[in-house]
Amino acid sequence: MVVDDNMVMLDFLNTLLEMEGHMPIIVSRPEAILPTAAAQRPDLILLDMHLAEQDTLTILQSLKHDPELSEIPVIALSGMDLKDKCLASGADDFMLKPFLPSQLFAKVNQLLQSRALAVATAEGPHSPATPPLTPRSSDQPNFRTGNP
Repeated sequence: MVVDDNMVMLDFLNTLLEMEGHMPIIVSRPEAILPTAAAQRPDLILLDMHLAEQDTLTILQSLKHDPELSEIPVIALSGMDLKDKCLASGADDFMLKPFLPSQLFAKVNQLLQSRALAVATAEGPHSPATPPLTPRSSDQPNFRTGNP
C-alpha cells in the first residue's frame, strides 16, 4: 500500500512498484489509511510522514497498536530526517527523500522477505512453501496477502 497526498509522488511510487511487478494499493487521503489497511491487508505500507493537516505519527502508532494490522511492515518516507521518531512510533524502516529506486526496492524486498519468513515460521513446518519474492506477473498480487 502506498500512502501519499502528493499526487506526483504517489504516481511515481506506483509506477516504480508496478515496473517491479508489484500491484500497490493507492491511498491519498489520511482518513482512508486505517480502513483501507484493514480491508485490503497489504503486505507492506509505504507511508509518507507529511500528509496535509494530519499527525501521521499518530496514524503510524494506530496501525502498529491494532492487533489485526500490527504485523504489516511500514516504511516511513519523509523529506526531513524523522528516522528516530518514526522508528519509535513503530515504523519498521525509514527512507529519507529523495532516494534512489534501487534503495526503495532493497528495503521493500528485505521487509517482504522478513515477513514471508515470519509467516512461514508461524505456520509451522507443514505449511505450504512460501513463494519467492521476485517480481510477479500482472495477474498475481504482491502488495496484498491472501487470495489473488
